[in-house]
This record gives sequence, structure tokens and C-alpha cells, in this order.
Amino acid sequence: METYRSFQLRDMNGENRPQTEPTDEFLGQLPAEVERWRQERLIGARHAAALLKRYGLPTDARERGWRLGRTVSILAILGAILVGIGIILLIAANRQEFDIARGFKVALIMGSAVFLYLVGYVLKYELPFPRVGGAIIFLGTVFFGAAVFLIGQVYNVQANDPRLLLYWFVGVIPLAYVTRSAAILTLSLLVASAGLGMRAATWLEHTHSGELAAIRTIPLYVMLGVLFYFLAPLHERFERLRGLHHPLPLAGLVAVMVGLLLLGFRAFFDDLHHQDIPDMPTSLLRMYAVLTALAVAAIASALYVSRRALGTLPQEAAAAIVLVGLAFATLYVPFKEANAYVVLYNALLLAVIFGTMAIGVASGREGYINISLAFFAVLVIARYFDWGWGLYERSLFFMGAGALVLATAFLLEFYRRRLLRRVGAG
Repeated sequence: METYRSFQLRDMNGENRPQTEPTDEFLGQLPAEVERWRQERLIGARHAAALLKRYGLPTDARERGWRLGRTVSILAILGAILVGIGIILLIAANRQEFDIARGFKVALIMGSAVFLYLVGYVLKYELPFPRVGGAIIFLGTVFFGAAVFLIGQVYNVQANDPRLLLYWFVGVIPLAYVTRSAAILTLSLLVASAGLGMRAATWLEHTHSGELAAIRTIPLYVMLGVLFYFLAPLHERFERLRGLHHPLPLAGLVAVMVGLLLLGFRAFFDDLHHQDIPDMPTSLLRMYAVLTALAVAAIASALYVSRRALGTLPQEAAAAIVLVGLAFATLYVPFKEANAYVVLYNALLLAVIFGTMAIGVASGREGYINISLAFFAVLVIARYFDWGWGLYERSLFFMGAGALVLATAFLLEFYRRRLLRRVGAG
């Protein structure tokens, strides 16, 4: 297909030089292609408008439509959440003037969830309101979770029972893939993480102190983060799953950084030398073994499916394996000295922050840069106000972190100048 045609243009010396201009066919197809790239999140609304402007195509109405579309999505989701909270509170009310029989309450809860799914389906797929329909389907998933807890309340199940969260996850994760909804997938990841964390805590509550239980629960989030992060290339590999790969690496980075940030608090480790370390519960050890195997399998699969365009993936995989190994080792509490943990996990968090920032800059992923900057700010604030450290220890941390940042900046500048010299020589 011919998309450009040649023509002659005189340069400053008066000589003819061939140039190209886009054909009408190319210009006719470009808006649809740009819209497809934007929907696949290859480019943002600003870049899409710049591309259309580059070829002299009208952009004002399209750009306003794109921005309004995002506003509609945000408002629809916020409205759906508010309505859902109202319905949940209404059903949960136990006041005498609103006393509902147990069977009717269960039927009302489940019927409301099914009704929301049906309304969302009609609006999203049958009528031209896909954003509002998607928000109502998302509301249905939130309402399904509330229904699980309310039904548990009806049948006297404790609200902190982790099985309720796992039932919620099992009930909504298929819907994320059927509707290809990034919002529902994100909700599913949050619910699964909370459910597994609560399950781990219940296995430790009777045999472990609060600090030791935290030490043996927090590594779970580092492993989950690695798993989420390396599921993204697998989703990107398949056309139907490509729109779902965006939440996975971001959720993975947040989980890893939250885990490392928490493990960097001295308070968890101060009294370890006074405690007898009990054995790991078999159920918890089995859970960690499964998570470790899944994380390693996800890393290997990501390397395989991306073998033709690895980029920085091998370095990311090596760092992830180190993180998983250290997370697993932490379960056995190998050090008795609190400073060993503090130095190790704060250094790891700084390394992950800078690595994430470097990947974000190199690949143009603004989400990576924003997450790394946010966690750097949180780390600075947390360590400044961490009363588990003395002033001397905090001063050492900030001087060491500052020196590391300056050294990183120096190395990047050295690499940048070398790259520019190579390009100039070429």
C-alpha cells in the first residue's frame, strides 16, 4: 500500500532533493490508527493530538473528546462507588425499623449484584455508553465483595476471616478477563493481597509475638509484587490480554516497595535477641513455597516470551530473584542484630527506587517515575520521623543515601556524555 508519494523540493543551494508527503489514503487511516494506539495506551491523549497536528488533521474536538472521556470514566466510577456504599449501608442496617429476614436479605444482596452486572452489560455492550457501563460493572464487583461479607455476617462468620476476601477474589477475577477491565483487575490484586496477608497472620497469631508475626508476613508482599510484575509480559504477549498488562507492573512495584519499606523499620527487629524463634507453621511455609515457585515461573516465562526484545528484562529478572531469595530467607530470621535488617532493606528499597526510575526514564513510562519519586519521598519522611533510630543513626542514613544518589547521578551523567560522543562520532 502506498502511503507516501515523492516530490521535489529545492534546498538552500538550489539543488533538487526528493521529499515525501502523505497520501490521502494514509491521512484517512491515521485518525483511526491514532485512536487505536491511544486505547492500547501506547500513547497518551497529548501525544495523539500532536501526531494529528503534525499531519494537519483537526485535533481540537478529538482532544476534548479524549479528555472528556477520562472525566466521564472517573465520575462514573466515583458515582458507582457512592451508590454502592449507600446500598451496602442500607442492607447492613440492623435498626428495628429496617429489620430484614435472613433469607430475604441474602436474596436482596445477591439479586442486587446480578442486577448491577446486567445493567452494566447492557450499557457497555448493547448501548453506546461503554464507560458508564464499565463503571457499573466495576460497582458490581465491589458490591459482590460487600455481599460476601454481609452474607458472612448473616451466618455469623467473623468479618476478619480471610476466606471472605479469597471468595471475593475468586468471584471477580474471571470478570476482569471477560470484560478486559484494568480497574477490576486492580481491585482483584488488592483483594488477593489482603486475603493472603490476613491468612498468613492467622497462622501466626497464637505462636508468634506481634513483631515476629509481622516479620514473617511482610515478605509475602515482596513475593506477590515480583509475581505481579512478571505477569505483565505474559499479558502483553496476547492480543486479547494486552489491555490488562498496565496495572500488573505498577501493582507489583507498589507491593515490593511497601514490603521493603516496612521491613526497614527497626521496631520490628529490636527485641529479636530476647525471643525464642518458633518454627514456621507448615501451612505458611507451604504458601511461601508456592508463591516462590509461581514467581520464578513468571520470571522464566517473561524471559521466554520476550526473548526477541529483552531490553532490561534480564537485569530486572536477576534483581527479582535476589528479592525473592532474601524475602524467603527473612522468614527464618537469620540475623539477631536489628541493624543488619535495617541496613539491608533500606539499601534494597533505595536500589529498587533508583532502578525503577531508570527504567521509567529509559522506556518513557511515567507511572514508573511517579511511583519511584513517591516512594522516595515516603522513605525520606518515614526515616526522618522513625523514632526507633537515634539522631546519629538517622544522620548516617541520610548522608549515605545522599552519597548514593549523587554517585548514581554522576554515573548517569558519565554514561550520557559517552552516549552523546558515540552518536556524534557516528
